[in-house]
Amino acid sequence: MSIACAGAIGAVISVLAAIAFAIKKRRRNACISVVLAFAFAIGSTVSAFQFVTKSFRAVDRFMTEQAENSYDISTPDAIGNRKGFEHHFTFAPDTSVSNVYYYADELGADCQYQLSFKCDTATIERIINTIGLVEVTNHDTGLPPRADFTWWTPNSTKGRTLWVKETMDEYYWELWYSETDGTAFYHEYSI
Repeated sequence: MSIACAGAIGAVISVLAAIAFAIKKRRRNACISVVLAFAFAIGSTVSAFQFVTKSFRAVDRFMTEQAENSYDISTPDAIGNRKGFEHHFTFAPDTSVSNVYYYADELGADCQYQLSFKCDTATIERIINTIGLVEVTNHDTGLPPRADFTWWTPNSTKGRTLWVKETMDEYYWELWYSETDGTAFYHEYSI
């Protein structure tokens, strides 16, 4: 294998790694800059231009899909919010589930997810059984949920029945629900 070919393969691998990082961070400009820089390092202007054009299209298509499927902390029932529900509970929310709000913090070593939604008791029972939650009367939250959303305030979970699950003091699932207003609050996190 020639040195030029090995260099081109290395550049392509670097481009793919940089694109993956930029996409994960949802930074389109960073992704495009990386593609441009490496494309021109690969070879001739014509092949680099073709590479850049195809990369732009692929990145734009992917970023558009990501934007359409992203959660929205201020809009109930956004597509990404409902997908967040499905991701955490392993079933899609049906018509009895409404006002789904979702938040995800996946930066750093630990993660934190919060959902709020309205549903019937059958849906709550399904979630409890799917995750394997247990009802408790007293529980100290290892990581307090964010309470600065319009849909999750410091008093949101007061007076609600609580179910929890934890794995070796590392990962936690917490679900609060009240039949009175049919609203659930879900908190999942690692420490």
